[in-house]
Amino acid sequence: MQVALPQGVLDLLQTKVGSFEELELLLLLFRDRNVSWSASAVATHLGMDADLAAEALARVHAAGLLEKSSRKDGPIYSYVPRAPELDQAVADLAIAYDGRRLEVIRILNEHAVSRLRLSALRMFSDSFVIGGKKKDG
Repeated sequence: MQVALPQGVLDLLQTKVGSFEELELLLLLFRDRNVSWSASAVATHLGMDADLAAEALARVHAAGLLEKSSRKDGPIYSYVPRAPELDQAVADLAIAYDGRRLEVIRILNEHAVSRLRLSALRMFSDSFVIGGKKKDG
């Protein structure tokens, strides 16, 4: 029987990493933490569209896992998590991804489907609001 992934990894996949692109670039920057990466460099290295890489970098930065610096040709990012427990969770994620890639991707997909269902449910419930929200005063 296989042991469950560490709770920090599960939390990271649920709250900080929202897509496969984010996962791949996070692990790239984690493994090469002494290098600052532009969106175009990440895109070239991972074989993805530069705009997609830029959006994913911005989301992972907003999640508190990357540091952003400015250059004339655009922002660059480095792996600098805002908290030590995030660093440990990413280290555990890297180990899990190397050894149990399909399980990590399955969990990431489950969370994505859950977010999609919640969004659809909110849109559905909002469709029953008549006259909009009332303002105070």
